Amino acid sequence: VLELLSVPAADWGTRLVGSNLVICLTFIPLIGIGPLAVFLAVLRYGAPTRPVLAGTVAGLLAGGLAATFYAAHCFDDSPLFVAT
Repeated sequence: VLELLSVPAADWGTRLVGSNLVICLTFIPLIGIGPLAVFLAVLRYGAPTRPVLAGTVAGLLAGGLAATFYAAHCFDDSPLFVAT
């Protein structure tokens, strides 16, 4: 809210989606493929009792790790961008 009050309304769109939207939407899935493959391989040998839930958690975990890794190297650091 403070950022919205301090930045002109014309800049809200750029602050919301950042200046690297296409790069971000490309690299996060690419970064997440490796961890997802590892998690699914581990689940395959672990024989989970609820495979749909286990696969969902593996996908969310891989996506979260990828997004965290990307965010650590991304130079779009607007609070509105991070919150979105």
